[in-house]
Amino acid sequence: MTTIAYDHENKQIAVDGRTTTGQIIATDKAIKWIERDGDYWFLCGSVCDREKFVDHFLDESPQKPDQEIECSGIAVRNGEVYYCVIDNDGAPRATKIDYSDAMGSGYAFALAAMDHGKTAREAVKYASTRDSATGGRIRVFDVNKMKFVKS
Repeated sequence: MTTIAYDHENKQIAVDGRTTTGQIIATDKAIKWIERDGDYWFLCGSVCDREKFVDHFLDESPQKPDQEIECSGIAVRNGEVYYCVIDNDGAPRATKIDYSDAMGSGYAFALAAMDHGKTAREAVKYASTRDSATGGRIRVFDVNKMKFVKS
């Protein structure tokens, strides 16, 4: 799966690079975001549903998808951070996040780490010690700078 952590105080999003197929690690260097028209979408869930997820959100009059889209994410649009899901009725829902949050298979570990003062990067790194679907390269995105940073 994935772990995405948003550190609201530092305005940073961290995401791991592991993708799995069942019990097998496919790669630890996956790109788990999509940049579209200056917006960034950090995504967890089914790899094959990521583009469909973003397309559904950007559709001005979305119809209920033919098949379930198994994906969710955190979006950065116009300098604001949103928690994004698709409801059971197929409607895209975005909720502005003004607090630290996490999503994906290691979310509980990442959130607990941030509760104890860890940065987004440190939180994802900690999640990787407890969640076998989280791991590999961790990338950090700075919301204020709208770019990835070394950390």
